[in-house]
Amino acid sequence: MTSREFARGFAVLGAALALLGVGLTWQARAAGTGVVISGFWGWVEVVGFVTGILGVWLMARQNLWTWPIGVLNTAAYSALLFVGIKHFANGALYLFFLGCQFWGWWNWSRGVGEDRAIQVTRASGFELAVYGFGVAALTYPVALLLRTLGGQVPVWDALTFLISVAAQLMTNRKQLQSWVGWGLANAISVPLFVSREYRLTAVLYAVFLVQSLLGWVAWRRDLD
Repeated sequence: MTSREFARGFAVLGAALALLGVGLTWQARAAGTGVVISGFWGWVEVVGFVTGILGVWLMARQNLWTWPIGVLNTAAYSALLFVGIKHFANGALYLFFLGCQFWGWWNWSRGVGEDRAIQVTRASGFELAVYGFGVAALTYPVALLLRTLGGQVPVWDALTFLISVAAQLMTNRKQLQSWVGWGLANAISVPLFVSREYRLTAVLYAVFLVQSLLGWVAWRRDLD
């Protein structure tokens, strides 16, 4: 890693700390209103909120630091969803994401060329068809499993889970259409989290939705 990359990393760390301060202040003011998860898991949610926004911003910029930030984000949300609020479907998704962070980190850093970075590409029609068929074919059986586990809205949870998996696989390969998948998953997730009163996480996914549009524009510019 070059000195410039280290400098960027420290700048990213500074931005993360600034966002964390804003998030903690918001959490402290809102803790008595019932609009956030309280106590220790409330702070874990803030960490996930901050690292989530920062990680997607870095991803749109094709910055390798998106992956270590992503490790922090997925670890925080895995703990929150599995242990804190026992939302096993999304918890399983974030465990999958956690593993993908290491794969994506390796894949993005092993590219060819002077900067050793893989380039943005488009997924082929066949690949998109495979992703689409997989989502359509697996939504119902995954929903049945989630219903058995006590899921509140198993069909929507299953759909967002599978779309997110497809989007993550495309992201790791730096394929443009990954942003379309993230946009769809985020658009579905916002009202789901609002209905469950996870307001801070709902705000996070609303920001993700905007970032997915900006990410599409940024990556497409590299293809033109």
